[in-house]
Amino acid sequence: MTKAEAVVERLKDLLTTEKELLLAGKARQVASLADEKLSAMNDLEEVLAGSPSGTMLEGVRSSISTVMSLASENSAHFEAVRNGLRNAAARLETLGSGSLVGSYSQDGRQMSFTGATGRYLKRV
Repeated sequence: MTKAEAVVERLKDLLTTEKELLLAGKARQVASLADEKLSAMNDLEEVLAGSPSGTMLEGVRSSISTVMSLASENSAHFEAVRNGLRNAAARLETLGSGSLVGSYSQDGRQMSFTGATGRYLKRV
């Protein structure tokens, strides 16, 4: 196995691990892979810069294509995680705004939690 093939395989393994962690909901553990991914990308750049143009093996080219595909998939998973966190934060911000107290106003309408101050009237 050439150095280029080894570097590409390392990247594929990292991206596969990243995908598994994202799908398992372990986004925090994905962050620990960042330094290793950056190191692998730097190694790949060095290998590509050191090889004469057009001399890369066809197998390495297809492997790089696979790496690009995996990275694109993981990007979509990251986007889904970000959207999920954004939606969860929005729900937490409005948590008490739509809640009803179980008390009623003088005209018989149920009171929302945010408007519940002062006297409470219980409907009989």
